[in-house]
Amino acid sequence: MTRIDSNVVLEASKAIPLKIQLPELDSISIIVNNLPFIITIFIVASSAFVTWLSYKKSIVANRDSDHQNKISEFRHNWLQELRNTSSLLVEHIHMCNLYSLRLNQARDWRGSALESEDSTSVEYYQAEINKYDLLFIESQKKFYHDYTKLKLLFKNNDICSEYLFTLLDGIHSKINSVEHKHISNEEIDKIITELRSILKDEWETTKERTWLKRNRGHALYA
Repeated sequence: MTRIDSNVVLEASKAIPLKIQLPELDSISIIVNNLPFIITIFIVASSAFVTWLSYKKSIVANRDSDHQNKISEFRHNWLQELRNTSSLLVEHIHMCNLYSLRLNQARDWRGSALESEDSTSVEYYQAEINKYDLLFIESQKKFYHDYTKLKLLFKNNDICSEYLFTLLDGIHSKINSVEHKHISNEEIDKIITELRSILKDEWETTKERTWLKRNRGHALYA
């Protein structure tokens, strides 16, 4: 067995050239060698895209839901305003009709008192005329207010309210007449029936919008 002394030092007068030759790799080999890294990047990018897409969809869904909620709230408020105004309008038609009847009666009785030269009765019925005339004028103003308000609650030339305002225009003409023409119960009942029909149709439309909104919301968040 040959023994080499570990204290021997080898010296060279110049650098020894070394050549490291790496195996040539084609593009497929590069992809295969880096496949785990590529897959990791793809998974991270895909997750980020899905997260962004979900977030964007959530924003659109919330925006649409808020918009639908505002429309639904507006319709509910509008419907309540329509119901209240309609109720007051019919009440003031009744009061105008009542005061008109009392006013015409007082005029007739005062005429009879004048013919019989009953000054006491003439004075009494004149006071009645003055009283009911003021009450009629007050109710007349309230009718005009609610009549105008009701018109403003509907779109101009709205087909669904066309017949209603045809009826109300007839009442308006009678209330505005000098002789205070009598309004029959049949005329008032027609107005009430038409108002109830409109309110029912509008309520059904409001309920349908609410149902569609809820179902659309469930579909968006599903």
